[in-house]
Amino acid sequence: MDATTLGALANQAAERFGNREYQYFEGKRWTYAETQVEIDRVARGLIGLGIQPGDKVSLWMTNRPEWTHIMFALAKIGAIMVPINTRLRTSDVEYIFRQSDTSTIITMEQSGPIRYLDMVLELCPELGEQDKAEISCAAFPKLKRVLSTGDQSLAGVYAWQEMLDAGDGVSAAALLEREAQVKPDDTVFIMYTSGTTGFPKGVMHCHNIIRNAIMSVDTMEITEEDCTIMYLPLFHAFGYYEGPLNCYASGSRMVLTETFDPGEILALIEGDHPWFRYALAGFDGPSRLSFPRLGVAAHGHPGGRPAQHGAGGRTRQP
Repeated sequence: MDATTLGALANQAAERFGNREYQYFEGKRWTYAETQVEIDRVARGLIGLGIQPGDKVSLWMTNRPEWTHIMFALAKIGAIMVPINTRLRTSDVEYIFRQSDTSTIITMEQSGPIRYLDMVLELCPELGEQDKAEISCAAFPKLKRVLSTGDQSLAGVYAWQEMLDAGDGVSAAALLEREAQVKPDDTVFIMYTSGTTGFPKGVMHCHNIIRNAIMSVDTMEITEEDCTIMYLPLFHAFGYYEGPLNCYASGSRMVLTETFDPGEILALIEGDHPWFRYALAGFDGPSRLSFPRLGVAAHGHPGGRPAQHGAGGRTRQP
């Protein structure tokens, strides 16, 4: 295939799969066309906030629909996403913010007992009083803005709706112009290693990761009729590739959960999505209903009979 960009992949998926369902999350569904609208709204909003090509944008957020919007929006405008492990705490994330030269932090207020925005404020207390359009943080000299997906009111933090409103003054033509500047060999995200043998190291990935996704889709024979239960964290390469990227390369569907909860997964399979079957392609043996760490749910079948694996790991009806 010809080299392309993640932004172009999003555009192509919207054209090819428009009204097909892309994502399900906590009772709500989005088609590829609806997701494209949100991606472009976020892209224009981020341009409106002043994010430039090559800017490092740290995303510290659990699995949720906005992840896809931000992921493709940043790719479209030429910014570089730095996905951050949501299990990290202040000392760890402080190192990544500084070492990556993060110019923008996108986070959420809270997930369960973990208050992400409070931890950002702990690292940069100036945000409590400064004008959000002109912040200056001693700990992070490169930091220019902080955005939260919530609707909180803090002097130095943009709320999600404020970001979307900032895009009202950015035309569709301006977004297309930014997209045209992005090249396949440009860095699209920097993923930090776990740092088990020292400090975490930022690994740069360019837009050519799309080739890996297409190879994965071809190898597993994923089609528009398939679906992925994605409980793996999207900040990790496994979740990033096997979730949004593979779906956009194939037109398949993704059922996203914030975390892994066995009861929730079983309810999704037996209730709203009875067509789910086995999860791990190429896993031989008798009847099984498994949820491997891959997070890849099996292929959809219209009948209620158990599925078996055929050649190449593809599931088939017996």
